[in-house]
Amino acid sequence: MLVISTVLLLSGIIGLFENLTILAVAILMIGLVIGIGCIVAVQIKYNKGVF
Repeated sequence: MLVISTVLLLSGIIGLFENLTILAVAILMIGLVIGIGCIVAVQIKYNKGVF
């Protein structure tokens, strides 16, 4: 959750600049994939699966 919130904050700050909106979206997508991957890894480790 910390990874996802940090990426959202960083993407929002970068998105404030006019010519860096594509970079902000790219950072957001990459960060969300990494964050969801971390959550799935913890779910598999401690709950023996996602569902």
